[in-house]
Amino acid sequence: MIDLIGFDTYQFDRGQYLSAMAKGLAIIDSIGKARDKVIAITETGCEGIPDSKWWTGTLLPAVKDYPIAYLLVWRNARERITHFYAPYPGQASAADFVDFYKNPRTLFASDVDLYK
Repeated sequence: MIDLIGFDTYQFDRGQYLSAMAKGLAIIDSIGKARDKVIAITETGCEGIPDSKWWTGTLLPAVKDYPIAYLLVWRNARERITHFYAPYPGQASAADFVDFYKNPRTLFASDVDLYK
């Protein structure tokens, strides 16, 4: 049994990333609606996040119009300091991640009283 439909895509080139995201989301959204399944971005990100506005300028516009159940960015590798997909305090995109977090279209675990 399939619980959800998702795909992985990573940004190496912004234009190709946006194209792949749009195509992938359109496909899984159509399948999800036809089969009554939730959809997800099962892995995504931009290694090192060099774009200080990546979260609200690239990722959010790419996904905002789709009913995705979850979005997962890849790992931050402690053994490779340049291999990270989530910002840390002081990282170039950290402030923009906070704006992404505050956007009404996003929902984080801290927004849900499930474990309080």
